[in-house]
Amino acid sequence: MKAASSSTANQLSFSETSRGRADKDPAETREEAHMDSGNGKDGETALHAAGFHGHWEITKTLLDNGADVTVTDTHGDFPLHLAIQQGHSHVAELAIDRFPTATDVRGPFEHYETIRSRLTDPSFLSNDEAVSPPNATRKSDSTLTPLDMANSDGVTVLFAAADRDLPSVGKCLLERGADPNIIDDRAMTAVHLAAKAGRADLIKELIAKGAVTNQVAQWIQHIPLHNACYRGHADVIELLIGTISGLTSEDCWERTPLAAACAGGQLQTVKALAGRYDNVQRAKGLMEAAENGYCKVVNYLLDLGCPVNESGTDGKSALLSAVSGGHPRMVELLILRGADTGHKNSSGDCAILLSTNNGLYETTKILVDTGAQLDIEGDDGASPLGWAIYFEHPVLVRLLLEGGARMRLPTRWNHYSSLLDFSWGLSTLPVTEVLLHYYIQGKHEDGLTPAEALITAIRRVSSELLKLVLDTWFASDTVKHTSAGKALHYAASTGAFAFLKQLLEHPAGKAAINQLEPGDGTPLHAAISAGADGEIVNLLLEMGANADIASGRYGTILNAACVAAKLETIKICLKILRRDLVLSVNGKYGTPIQSAVVGFQGKPPEKCIEVLEFLEESGVTPLAVGGQFFTALHAAAYLEAHGDVVAWLTNRSSRSLLVIDTAGRLPLHLAIMGESWSWVEDIWENTK
Repeated sequence: MKAASSSTANQLSFSETSRGRADKDPAETREEAHMDSGNGKDGETALHAAGFHGHWEITKTLLDNGADVTVTDTHGDFPLHLAIQQGHSHVAELAIDRFPTATDVRGPFEHYETIRSRLTDPSFLSNDEAVSPPNATRKSDSTLTPLDMANSDGVTVLFAAADRDLPSVGKCLLERGADPNIIDDRAMTAVHLAAKAGRADLIKELIAKGAVTNQVAQWIQHIPLHNACYRGHADVIELLIGTISGLTSEDCWERTPLAAACAGGQLQTVKALAGRYDNVQRAKGLMEAAENGYCKVVNYLLDLGCPVNESGTDGKSALLSAVSGGHPRMVELLILRGADTGHKNSSGDCAILLSTNNGLYETTKILVDTGAQLDIEGDDGASPLGWAIYFEHPVLVRLLLEGGARMRLPTRWNHYSSLLDFSWGLSTLPVTEVLLHYYIQGKHEDGLTPAEALITAIRRVSSELLKLVLDTWFASDTVKHTSAGKALHYAASTGAFAFLKQLLEHPAGKAAINQLEPGDGTPLHAAISAGADGEIVNLLLEMGANADIASGRYGTILNAACVAAKLETIKICLKILRRDLVLSVNGKYGTPIQSAVVGFQGKPPEKCIEVLEFLEESGVTPLAVGGQFFTALHAAAYLEAHGDVVAWLTNRSSRSLLVIDTAGRLPLHLAIMGESWSWVEDIWENTK
């Protein structure tokens, strides 16, 4: 029978080892193939497979037949790495016994060196060889002790053992000469890993072999004691404390070992350490315990005399830490133990500002019930109520208002007109509904009135808010229709047709349709004075506006239309006004003719003349007197009207040039006072 090929024999050796078979003659296998060839997908040898699967007998057979224990796979793992990773201590101990005894080739590591930096240093390799190639390679010729070599992740076999519950393996490695002070890429030692895993027995062995116990890891800045304190490994802590002179080393979170124990809620560890620290350091631990919700630790430290209101460099106290951590029971405990609810951190935030900012209902309720200042403002001008509104927490808004918070704008948001304006601009409908509920009860320190609430809705272009205000605030009998009247004036004067219609369809708005406002008259006057189009004017008339009311600065709606220079509206007014009102003299400019001269100032003269002729045809005389300028010609002279307009007026009656106003002035006087010399010349010629 023909002998198997070398590659076939390699596969047989690896495959049968993986299945745990030791019945094949090792000598025969060795004749057919190199025992240390890598046949696995990652370059594992038969010894790797035996170590991974925990086959002690096969491992021994392979080693007895010359298998190299220092061969690595493509990840840089020895078979020993794999045995340790899988927890096969009996196989690992067998492999360790076959490793070359470690000797100190170079001396202790410098503090900045790592396993990887030493492994890749060519001076550690014989014949100036570089780092091992990807395929399995023997390391027996390397002058770097194999036991101290790391895989591609920077893990030595001692590190692997320290990270697992394999105390006998770690002890064997140290007895074989593994370096206890090698550091990995993070500047961590085996002591760090053993402390983290709670391996007191291994740490004892490491210390006996001269391991450094105060090495500071990079980035997280832990010493081994930190690792043990976070996890409460009391036996490890007892071993390490005796080897460290100072216990104030801080990690990247500025935690001492005591603070680390407090952050992890390790009460027994805290009890073991607290006596070694002063109250300043205990207070740091108190804040850590408070932030993480460990009430027993907090009570213990306070019972030792730790000051409850001590704060750190950022001004943060235990109470603020508890609020930030979201622990209401801790907040209650600290307040009962004397914590100051008004204490502010360096950012100007106190407990209730933090709780409302983060939407913490239960915590906020405890603070409200225990007398926290509800209207306090932070350095940024925000208040608890402001944060509750801003972050859309209606239940918090209700809680604060029920607790006595004032309904006023905080400084941070005082560019809004009211809390209602603020909430609708930055919050949600449920928040606004809560605010309206309290507005109705008379809480409005921000000065908001029902009328302003309606106007806010119109400004916000929100029919939803307008309906909400009408259906809630105006459902009360205590709110008079005059409040709706102010909103009608605003909607009419701003041309907000849809909102004007919505107001008029509500009983409160309909009742206020003819409400008079000083200077404005009725909503109809307000709309016409603002130059509203016919759609709005007709809406008001259809809904019951009284066109015959003479009020406001312009008197009649016709005068208002003339000042607004709206021919369309002028025509509407002439159709609906009583004859006596058309011819009446009232308002600021007295007559429609005088009002038109004022309204068309600066506009094309032909437009003005068109309106003047239309008014004249409707029976309005250009010669009527009254109002601010007394006659239309006086108005034209004062306002420096276009010559065509002046000519139209003088053509109606040259005698108007000689009319004296209430101050005894001719139109010519007004022209001279205004230094309108071309005007003076024209009037003078017409006067002669």
